[in-house]
Amino acid sequence: MNRLSIRVILTICAILLPTASLLSTTAYAQSQLEEIIVTAERKETSMQSTPVTISAFTEDTLERFQAVEATELQNYVPNLTMVQGIAAPGKVDLYLRGAGDQVGAVILSESGVGVYIDDVYISRLSVANIELLELERVEVIRGPQGTLYGRNAMGGVIKYITKKPDGTQSGNVTASYGNFDAYSLRGHYQTALVDDFVGASVTASYRESGDWYDNITLNEERGNREVLALNTKLTLLAEGPLSGTLSLSYAQEDNDGGEFVARDPDTLNSITGDFRDVQSPLDAFGENEQFRVALDFSYDFGNDLNFRSITSYQDISEASSFDLTGQGLFNRELASDVEVITQELQLRGSASNQALDWVVGTFLFSEDGYQTVDDTIFFGARPTTIIDVETDSVAIYGEGTYHFNDKLSFTAGLRYSDDEKDLTGAHRGVLGSAVNSSDDITTRLVLDYQWTENVFTFLNISKGYKAGSFNALATSVEDFTNGFGPETVWAYEVGVKADLLDNKLRTNVNVFFNDFSDLQGLNTTATGITTVNNVADADVYGIELEFTYIASDHLELFGAAAHGGDRYNNIDPTSGIEPGFKINRASDWFSSIGFQYRFSASQSGGQFGLNGNWSYRSEYFNDIINSPVVKTDGYSLLNLGAFYESAAGDWRVSLTGKNVLDEEVYLKGLPLIRTTGVPNPPPTWTLSVRRKF
Repeated sequence: MNRLSIRVILTICAILLPTASLLSTTAYAQSQLEEIIVTAERKETSMQSTPVTISAFTEDTLERFQAVEATELQNYVPNLTMVQGIAAPGKVDLYLRGAGDQVGAVILSESGVGVYIDDVYISRLSVANIELLELERVEVIRGPQGTLYGRNAMGGVIKYITKKPDGTQSGNVTASYGNFDAYSLRGHYQTALVDDFVGASVTASYRESGDWYDNITLNEERGNREVLALNTKLTLLAEGPLSGTLSLSYAQEDNDGGEFVARDPDTLNSITGDFRDVQSPLDAFGENEQFRVALDFSYDFGNDLNFRSITSYQDISEASSFDLTGQGLFNRELASDVEVITQELQLRGSASNQALDWVVGTFLFSEDGYQTVDDTIFFGARPTTIIDVETDSVAIYGEGTYHFNDKLSFTAGLRYSDDEKDLTGAHRGVLGSAVNSSDDITTRLVLDYQWTENVFTFLNISKGYKAGSFNALATSVEDFTNGFGPETVWAYEVGVKADLLDNKLRTNVNVFFNDFSDLQGLNTTATGITTVNNVADADVYGIELEFTYIASDHLELFGAAAHGGDRYNNIDPTSGIEPGFKINRASDWFSSIGFQYRFSASQSGGQFGLNGNWSYRSEYFNDIINSPVVKTDGYSLLNLGAFYESAAGDWRVSLTGKNVLDEEVYLKGLPLIRTTGVPNPPPTWTLSVRRKF
């Protein structure tokens, strides 16, 4: 961050905070940190006594950040990189502690980070940039979760927990408008369908992000995302051993696709003269439609014995067209349909006079996918690549925690996973078929100690596993069907969680070391050849810090930081990797710091507030061979906001600015025929009005 940016931040703080103090007449009610309940271990526990590294964001926290879509989480979570995918803004590239995937738009690719919505596994990163609707909480669980979550959760898990209806009659409506003519309208309503028996809720949202860059060749303003999202739930409220929730979700998106800025290969500046303007002659687009239904029910047999079943069906259709060179020299069009069925069964109980807590379960996953890939290179169309793939995965797992006393506990877990991909199709007109199968046993061993009521430590050793697959973007049918093998990681972590200063300061610190074997790596050359292979072993290590501090009755501070490194080992000589290269999407430094200041200026008791957050991420590479032309430089973002909330909490008006200093950075790019970059959005301002009833 340059000196001008620092001076601007200090000036803003110097102006806002004293002004707020002069207006203040009433103290903000929260004087101690509240306990956060999480489900990182598939049961409700206090975050500060759970032996896993977790970043948890409650509804109030997400509202404070004015977070709209999932990619914004990377501004607050150490070692999380979550940016827009190449094909369209609805897709994401997701990395956590060195594990991830670069081709979320291709149905043969799977994430190295598990994504769950209400404990339902979401396999497609192509629709993972979800709308953050009526969330009770978001949990980012760092480190391999190979026992309780399993499937491809090598780097960790991101869990979205939405609100369940509680039988009360209530709701809210929020309307927003911002620059670039961005606007949104969202609403939530819940009630009791049958008193004390069945509760129901419905949530709806429509959003347009607005056009924020120009295509000078087409003479159009572009960048808009139109997103419609609907969610409804039915929950059993009746007291008794049986509980359950039925969820139905629908989402549809139309956007202007993924567009690249063509850059000078020497200066790396935009050749249009404007940082964000594009000049592709292609009318790019992206669209997706998804439907999901899930049934989650449990039965309590008594004597601490509980059975749970989670069943889901997902149907995802999407299409996109994009220019990989920014000048119309390599255009790609994708279209796919995917159906997913998952079934998880759990049995949980206790033994030895409740000294031993245990859980056993099984997870079944079946995905049928069909996709076409059409490439046009130098204005010549290549034969269509057709992918018809069936993926089946079966896992059984068990985990137990023995409490030696009220301070010391030991946890051990095992999971066996068996995965198979059955591929048939045609690579540029040439028929081919193959089967890729693998299995593995993953484990989790934890020793934790509660030193005092407010100080907790843990030692965690775990193994993660990601199944093998095929290269959908190969240059020959042989490479298309050869496939690549699974990758694994052994992770070692020590963590300390402490609530100090009479529960005013929460500080969580952890040190980790990830030992990857047979790392899956993708490389795209300047001539358009894409390879995906097991390229090397690797080590990723670091230290992470998160804190929240209630400095006074008015002021709350929060932040996070991370520092680490990585190195390749046992490098495949054909991979293009050289000793000293860095793993893609791995930054050595990350920091984030923010504040919220509340004060009252009227007899009504309503609260005014100011908030802000500054985040910094050091440089990282977007490929395994560290191409300088697609490196993302270190960058910082500053977000600021102000709000008013009525005394009853039924009205809230907020003004939020994101990237207010207009930081310019290319978040990713390709060296394909032409050097390109994907720019970050310019400053945005949003005025929102929310009414609760």
